[in-house]
Amino acid sequence: MKRLSLLLAVLSLSWALATTFTALTLEELTQKADLAVFGVVENVAVEARDGEPWTVVTLTVTRPLAGELGDTLSLAFYGGVLETGLSISVVGMPSLAIGDEVLLLAYDAPYYSPIVGFNQGLWRLTELGFVDAQERLLSLDEAGALLLDGEGGDTEAILTALEPLLENR
Repeated sequence: MKRLSLLLAVLSLSWALATTFTALTLEELTQKADLAVFGVVENVAVEARDGEPWTVVTLTVTRPLAGELGDTLSLAFYGGVLETGLSISVVGMPSLAIGDEVLLLAYDAPYYSPIVGFNQGLWRLTELGFVDAQERLLSLDEAGALLLDGEGGDTEAILTALEPLLENR
């Protein structure tokens, strides 16, 4: 009985939540975005909001692409581990680390994930280019149009190609 009580106590401190979302096209992602930015993650901290953990990620804006942006941008994601030990994990939730260079399309309103399409509007800059959560490279086709899946490309060219899509929202 003691083991069962201990197990239930431990389980009550940690929750794992799953989520589902509809796959969005690049056009849909850009149309839904309130904010678009290329930046560097400068800080990641967990804070309590109404007793629940939220992970706050602060980016230094390297290149603003859409929306009202200053030199930094802070986004809050549901979940994390509080000092009290309360832990909430959401499957598929974007996880960012200090130093990550990212391109993101986000909502300018509180959601469990502020990234458009839950995690679909986030690309990390790698040696190959911008990679999304599904390991697809943001690329340019032969005509210079953006593709969600390709062979990568020059960072500046991709950011420049993205700007007109964001202006036409």
